[in-house]
Amino acid sequence: DALPIYLPYEVGYMGIILTIVIAMLTDTCAYLFGMGFGHNKLIPEVSPKKTVEGCIGGFVGGLVGAVVCYLVFKFSGWFTVLEIVSPGVSICAFLILGVFGSYMTQLGDLVASAYKRKFNIKDFIQEEFKQNLDKSIKSIILNINNKAANGCITAE
Repeated sequence: DALPIYLPYEVGYMGIILTIVIAMLTDTCAYLFGMGFGHNKLIPEVSPKKTVEGCIGGFVGGLVGAVVCYLVFKFSGWFTVLEIVSPGVSICAFLILGVFGSYMTQLGDLVASAYKRKFNIKDFIQEEFKQNLDKSIKSIILNINNKAANGCITAE
């Protein structure tokens, strides 16, 4: 039987932050690069507005997000916790996560576009999604505050 591994809470927070930053910068940069430089359609049958240039811009955004997170974690003091859990973590690991995260973000976007096209849906339920995201963020904040109040998180 394997022993359970308990990770410091910071590692989970870093994963959540890294995921959100990579996804947001991938989408934003893909949109901006596609609008500014896009000429070559990526998969017009699935998503007629997505371009190869936008896809490349998305990867650039994912890499930038990974580097920004690496620097923020390193200089905020959280990185020492990550090094305890995984010694020798370098920026290369974050770059790999940036590429992988950007790939998964863009693949998910294309799959969503394919479903929308197949079922003739103009937009997914955007307002409900925004409300659920808002509730999720509030829930995470309340959970952190609750752990701090119970002494699970200290300022040491």
